Amino acid sequence: MQNNPRFGTSSRKIRLVWEVLGQTVRIGDQEYPRQISKEFTNSLSDRSNLRKALQSWRGKSFTPQELKGFDLRKVLGAGAVLQVMHKTGENGDYANIETIIPMVGKKPPAVSPVVFDLDDAGTYPAFQTLPRYIQEGIAKSEGFEFTGLTVAPKNNQAQSPLPDDSCVPPAQTGGMYPPVDDRYEEPPAGEFYDIPDQVPAAAF
Repeated sequence: MQNNPRFGTSSRKIRLVWEVLGQTVRIGDQEYPRQISKEFTNSLSDRSNLRKALQSWRGKSFTPQELKGFDLRKVLGAGAVLQVMHKTGENGDYANIETIIPMVGKKPPAVSPVVFDLDDAGTYPAFQTLPRYIQEGIAKSEGFEFTGLTVAPKNNQAQSPLPDDSCVPPAQTGGMYPPVDDRYEEPPAGEFYDIPDQVPAAAF
């Protein structure tokens, strides 16, 4: 739950992270698959951005029955085609996910998703595997101070340095890059990567 001082309200937030197939970034002496992520308010109301994104991703609308008790973890491992728009903001250039559509007729390679839920202490060990920019976002949540979790120091010399020309954090299969910093390479816009096998369009 995070507070919005501008409107004086609090809402539950989630962040979905995708690996970019066929693209890697070298950090230190290791190669990691690139990643891109997007934050949503955790709501499936008619006008919510999360519901619109999920329906676009699955290729069909939710039925009232499907919406009842929908488990967001069903999307873990589901393939998608992302339209990425490169924009310039106050803090420089960034890549923003504009559209999510199903990966029709394709099946992504198997991965071991990383899950962190502030309301589920069983997922707390995953916190230290998250990039620091995600840790910092979680640390803004109400009640974070009671979890016993700490954000990785900015100058963590125990980890490899990051490239200077990077800006979107990468994930590795079965985990995410250690939380040294919040600047990583971004995926090229308008590029899609082919993978084998057939699956239905709606994977969840």
